[in-house]
Amino acid sequence: MLQLIGWLVFFTINFVFRLPNLGLERAIVQSLSIVFFYAVILYGNGIWLIPRVYSKGQFLRYSLMLFSFFSLVVALEMGSNYYIFGRYYGEKMYNFSFAQWAYTSFSAGLVVITSFLFYASLRYFHLLRAQNELKAQHYHSELSLLKAQVQPHFLFNTLNNIYYQAHKESPATALQIERLARMMRFFLEESPMEKILLSKEVEFIENYIELERLRMRYPLQLTFEYQIPETFYIPPMILIPFVENVFKHGINKRKTENIVSMKLEITDKRLTFEVQNLHNASIPANRTGFGLLNLRKRLNLLYGDDFVLTSEIRGLHFYASVNIPES
Repeated sequence: MLQLIGWLVFFTINFVFRLPNLGLERAIVQSLSIVFFYAVILYGNGIWLIPRVYSKGQFLRYSLMLFSFFSLVVALEMGSNYYIFGRYYGEKMYNFSFAQWAYTSFSAGLVVITSFLFYASLRYFHLLRAQNELKAQHYHSELSLLKAQVQPHFLFNTLNNIYYQAHKESPATALQIERLARMMRFFLEESPMEKILLSKEVEFIENYIELERLRMRYPLQLTFEYQIPETFYIPPMILIPFVENVFKHGINKRKTENIVSMKLEITDKRLTFEVQNLHNASIPANRTGFGLLNLRKRLNLLYGDDFVLTSEIRGLHFYASVNIPES
């Protein structure tokens, strides 16, 4: 709506300025021509060249493409006006002189500058919308979490009582109860936050893995390599979908051998998490877990284009990884 109003105002200014000298019909035609070609420059540079070339740091390529695009549009504008007014009105408004070319290029050059402001405003509204979507998603997550928090203190007190009772008779069972309690506390206390320590997420993953081992008929061969700094922060529940996907789709409980390897690295304030497991032949090759699809949407809201998420089959193995900056 703002763009439409802006173009109407621009057309009206041009029309009023040319009306005394050109008359009604010719003033409308020339004003429409100016609006059309200026719109081509504005949107061509603001929506195509700047985001696809300039914003990626390809400045030399951008300069060459902008010069070619700009020259073509200016030539088309001058040529079309020369043709239209010469054929239909018997006038030669454009004689392709240097002065005429300089005037047209200067006017169009101002539109190029305006296109940068246009691109910046688009980015602002895009980020504002993404932020609102992220807040809405966070609100719905908190609402769902609150619905699930039925008397959490009662629940933890009960778990503690069961833990102490189990500790007397079965220390191994007590340990699993403690792991479960830590995981539930993570959901209640850590997951609603915007960012948490990476160590908290890793602790949850380790507890999750140990509880999943209890469900395995045969021993699970799983390695988890990581070295993490003490103060590295990430949004909660970013790495967990990978591990959940392994146990949901990448483990065949009928097989005696299930091999999983996970690796977590921090390099130049960027986190890389890689998971690899034997491909489950019963899972279609083109099937992607819902958790990873959901994760991609969330990463788009959090980081825009500043992340890498891959999942693919390499021979007999399924491979998934993510690379994100520190929050």
